[in-house]
Order: sequence, then structure tokens, then C-alpha cells
Amino acid sequence: MKKTITPFIPPIIYVILGVFAFITADQALLVMCKVLGGVLVIVGLFYAIQYVIKAPFKTFASNGFVVGFVLVLLGATLILKAELLIPFIPYAMGFMIAVNGIRSLQNAIDVWKLKLSKPWIVVLIGIINLVFGIVMMVNPGLTIEIMMKAVGIGLIVSGIADLITILIVLGYSKKEEKKSNENIIDVEVND
Repeated sequence: MKKTITPFIPPIIYVILGVFAFITADQALLVMCKVLGGVLVIVGLFYAIQYVIKAPFKTFASNGFVVGFVLVLLGATLILKAELLIPFIPYAMGFMIAVNGIRSLQNAIDVWKLKLSKPWIVVLIGIINLVFGIVMMVNPGLTIEIMMKAVGIGLIVSGIADLITILIVLGYSKKEEKKSNENIIDVEVND
């Protein structure tokens, strides 16, 4: 099994953003807007450049250039007009956390199909994320500062939940790989 840190990057980013949002709630939204804008610009440029440099038969009928351009525009808007978009951010964050909860529920189905122990942990994680995200979206009466503290907690919980899920699945994968390696028989052929 190829070892990679890639699955760990998004949850770690969630936890870092969550801690930042919780600690500096008053400034966090503006900073997060601008940082997110910068990330979108970089990702958008990556998509657009990849589209331009790849062979035509690999990019035909794909939307890589359009997606890249839209991400650059969205990122630039977040950087330049963050103050206008701030009222929408708590809803977007709640939506992201709710979608992550749904993804965790999908992971729970995978854990159950693989007959791993304790799939209920992943189900519980998914339900917590889903409920937390929905509460954030439907409760506009919270102030931005309280909302950012809630977003911070939500991101921390979501990141930790993802890390737990990844560790469960990787543990299973390692166990299965070890099992399959034990069944390999070395054969030497003499001519």
C-alpha cells in the first residue's frame, strides 16, 4: 500500500481553520474570506493551466478551463469584496459542514459494507456534522462573532471526525494488505 498524507490534509486544514475562527472570531471571517479567495484563485489557475498544457484528447469536452476561470473570478471577488459577502459566509460554512456530515454517513456505509468494527462511530460523526451544519444554516439570529465561534467548533469537530474515519479505514487497509501478503507464495523456476 502506498503511504500518503493526502487524505490527512483537508481534516488538518479544517482543524487549523476552526481553531483560528474560534480564537479570533471578530477578525476571522474577513481573514478567512480573503484566504479562501486566495486559495480559489490558486486552484482556479491550476485548473486553467492544466487544461491549456494537457493534450487535446485528454481535455476535450471537459470543463477544466471554465471551472478554473470561474474559481479565479470567485476568488478575486472574495479578496476584493469580502465585506459584501461576509453575511453569506456562515450559511456557506454551515452548508459545507452539513455536506461533510453526509459524506461521513456515506463513509459509514462503506465501513459497514467492509464489515469493520464499530461503524456506529462513523454514523454518529456524520449525524453530528449534519445537524451542526443545518443548525448553522437555519439560525440567522446568531451574531457573526458567535457564529464564527460555532463555525470554529464545527470545523474542529469535522476535521477530527474525518481524521478518525481516515485512521479507521487505513487501519483496515493495512490489516487487509498484511493478510494478502501472508498468502503470497514465492516460487523459483529453474530452466
